[in-house]
Amino acid sequence: MVAVATASTTAGTSRTRRRTRCFRDFAETMIRLRGERLRFPERPYIDKLYSCLSRNIVIRASRQVEKSTYLANRIVYELVTRPGIRILFVSPRAEQTQSFITSRLHPTIVDSPLIRQALGLRKNARLKQKHLQFPNGSEVYARAAFHSGDATRGISADILICDEYQDLADGDLPVLQETLSHARRPITILTGTPKLVTNHLEAAFCQSTANQWTIRCEHCNHACVPDLGVIGSAGLICSQCRELLDVQSGYWMASNPTSTWGEGFWINHLMAPWVEHTSILQRQFDYDESRFKNEVLGLSTAVGELALTRDQLLACAVDRPQPATATDIPAGERQLLVAGVDWGGAGGSHTAIAIGSIKPGDPLFTIWCWKTFPKLQEPREASRAVAALCRAFGVRVIAADGMGSGRVANSMLLEDLAADNPGITTGGQRILYGICYGSQDGSPTADGLVEQLTIGRSKWIGGLFSRVKLGHCRIPREADCPEAYSQILAEYADYDSVTRTIRYRHPESQPDDMLHASTYALVAASRLATAATADPEMTSFSGTAPTRLATAAPAAGLQRESDPVVTPDPWDLDDGFSGQFFSGP
Repeated sequence: MVAVATASTTAGTSRTRRRTRCFRDFAETMIRLRGERLRFPERPYIDKLYSCLSRNIVIRASRQVEKSTYLANRIVYELVTRPGIRILFVSPRAEQTQSFITSRLHPTIVDSPLIRQALGLRKNARLKQKHLQFPNGSEVYARAAFHSGDATRGISADILICDEYQDLADGDLPVLQETLSHARRPITILTGTPKLVTNHLEAAFCQSTANQWTIRCEHCNHACVPDLGVIGSAGLICSQCRELLDVQSGYWMASNPTSTWGEGFWINHLMAPWVEHTSILQRQFDYDESRFKNEVLGLSTAVGELALTRDQLLACAVDRPQPATATDIPAGERQLLVAGVDWGGAGGSHTAIAIGSIKPGDPLFTIWCWKTFPKLQEPREASRAVAALCRAFGVRVIAADGMGSGRVANSMLLEDLAADNPGITTGGQRILYGICYGSQDGSPTADGLVEQLTIGRSKWIGGLFSRVKLGHCRIPREADCPEAYSQILAEYADYDSVTRTIRYRHPESQPDDMLHASTYALVAASRLATAATADPEMTSFSGTAPTRLATAAPAAGLQRESDPVVTPDPWDLDDGFSGQFFSGP
């Protein structure tokens, strides 16, 4: 049995006993999780992490790879095997600290009878949030340090644990480590999900041994690591010969074996046995590249780089003139056409419109037409021009800028569309989304005849870029719309120091109206395709019955005998994908 020291240890007896088994044995023997013994099946990478008792440890990891479980188990291990120890737990915000104590540490202690016995606690014991004291003399302090480490001043600790270290105040680790100045054997543990290559989490990882899980290919003997290059359509594949890999056969290899700082571990979703490969592909499709690298691969990203290269954009171009009306589009696509509109305004921006579609069950997002209108003196002229193009293509749904003056422009657009289709304004049918950017997606809310919808700005713009990079996007050729190309290629990734997230920006001298129009079209096409999947007859959409705006080209399946037969052309592409429909960007 694991040797522990209990509260009943008599005077004169050493307060600590030699720990006769490794951390993992302790966790699996002593700790209960929801009434069951803690187990780590199919996690060979756990062994070295749980046996590591280095004075400095850094874990650079994806989201949801049991970092918090490790920290809770490590804290309990130290509390039990080193009576009288003082541990300082720090996270960026007070609510994060409280959540860890309440949902992770407290259940680990009170739900494990052997742990309670070793710590001298009753079954119904209640633990404080900021200062946990135990009968065996051990203590845990919990503090937040988003802006600074001042909240930890005056605390004396033996172990410092920093969770979500990447979001702690930059440069404050020395301040936090001052709490260890009187410890006989100080220990620092840093965990987090990376953001930028210049972030202090990445700096700490680079100082460490930087262990990475290495998988030796059985076919070519190439050593692979779980990064972007090993993600295949059916599973993890060798980055060299493209044969399937067995992640369970991997081993830890130090990238910096001569480090004297301490041990570092890189853990991500590709290693976790509970993460389905299809969900990884889904996230690769849904997330922008920076978010996917950070939260799925546990890798840092660079900023200041262009979001797309010209080669990536050109690879998605179709070499034929862009359609002028719906009759130039394959019949099977006409019923799902949508429009994204970014209204012109201050700063010399032009009104931009993107006509696109997504077929249910297919991740391909096709942008059929890009068009910008000159900066018009009268907003009504821009509205009429947009309405005319929407009629020409017979779009089902429009997603347009719904912020500021966009609300007025959207009202004008509805009036212009109702000129030959009164049901738009009298039938209670909402066909127009007013798009507002936010930090995350929201639910649609009715605003008269417009459906206001908040979308995550970085999520959807990044999602559009991801589709281009993955080849799941088709766009008009550059010769037909050079302005659209220049606007999209001007976008770059930047770091917002206030929200501490990646944002997409453009030079002040270069507008990016078409990027936003295309993003809005992607939102509308995704929602329409989702609705079509659930309702093939398209009798409802967003709670209403949408109406096609034009008579120029009837929807697929509703052709008149006089309609021309549309033959397959380069726009009607099949990339061989036959999997589930990917919702979202």
